Amino acid sequence: MTTTLAPRPPAVAERGRIGLTLSDYKELIRRPLLALPAELRQDALALWVCHKHLAGLTSAMPIAGAVSVWIDRHGLRPDDAADILRDMLAPQRMGKFSFASDLMTTLAGMANERINKRRQEAELARMRAEDALAREQAAAPEEVQRLMAELIGSIGI
Repeated sequence: MTTTLAPRPPAVAERGRIGLTLSDYKELIRRPLLALPAELRQDALALWVCHKHLAGLTSAMPIAGAVSVWIDRHGLRPDDAADILRDMLAPQRMGKFSFASDLMTTLAGMANERINKRRQEAELARMRAEDALAREQAAAPEEVQRLMAELIGSIGI
């Protein structure tokens, strides 16, 4: 048996985010937290350890895999992911989950809220920048006229 996957067609390989070999995949199965940035591993481990008793959560793979994909493909920032993972461990949340799917649904909802919030903030910043530029461009002729008037007035014409 080979330890690597067959080469992907070029079009797929160019679109692919990571070149995951079979040995990489096997290592992730053994050590799922490696799918996450180093700064998130401790929080993800803590979330899993506190909920590993839930049916369907025998490893940290569901948590690590989902968070990794949300960061890689959906724009979740690692600092936001860390906040979410910590929020999931808040005392008011503990004990509310009966199954792994309950935990993952809550985790996904919190990630989705944060992703949407960041997108809205980015859109608002973009709109403000466009408005500022439009105001600047509209004010330019008035500013030129004001400066000309000041210049004319200063030389006494």
